[in-house]
Amino acid sequence: MKFPILLAVGLCLVGCKPEEPASHPTPTPVPIMSGATLYSKNCAVCHMEDGSGVPMMQPPLADSPVVAGDPVRLIRVLLEGPALVLDPARDSYSNTMPPFAQLTDAEVAAVLTHIRKTYGHDAPAITVEAVAAQRAKKS
Repeated sequence: MKFPILLAVGLCLVGCKPEEPASHPTPTPVPIMSGATLYSKNCAVCHMEDGSGVPMMQPPLADSPVVAGDPVRLIRVLLEGPALVLDPARDSYSNTMPPFAQLTDAEVAAVLTHIRKTYGHDAPAITVEAVAAQRAKKS
């Protein structure tokens, strides 16, 4: 009677492999959202999906000299907020845009490039390096 039990245990031991230690998978990098998606999530609620803004509340981005102009100034507007960057004598709007410094350098570059390439503009792209340089100056 002992033989069948020993045979069963022996076969189990031969057929069973010891568990290999769990390896830690390489973390999957979080993909950067497209500039259009970032715009929709962060900007469109005030500046509208078409970049037209809201009269007396939020300025339009379409045909804006700030958007199409100096890339350093535009980066600073997004990182610091327009109140600290733009001329106080400019047209005023009732809503004040907050800084978006919580966005990564790549996200800032993506959303600003999207804005500069859309809404009637064809301004050059904003690079991650340009954003990083401006963020470093602020630190």
